[in-house]
Amino acid sequence: MTDIPKDNVEGVDIPRLPVGTPVVKVLGYPFPGTVVSTFHTLSGQERFVVEATGEAYRGMLHIFNGDQLRATTEGTDR
Repeated sequence: MTDIPKDNVEGVDIPRLPVGTPVVKVLGYPFPGTVVSTFHTLSGQERFVVEATGEAYRGMLHIFNGDQLRATTEGTDR
């Protein structure tokens, strides 16, 4: 495996949307859910794994970039 340059992983332990954060997708199709994992791509871009809470697709996992999500304190089952 290739070593990732240190400057690409700075701050990986402090995600913008920590695990457990309820979120909604901001544009396009609705996707309410909860962040269940975060990681950085090999190029250092932050990604969020969100588990859906919507009734029709509850439990489905989807990977988003941070620009696609907004944290919410509202119910996530729309």
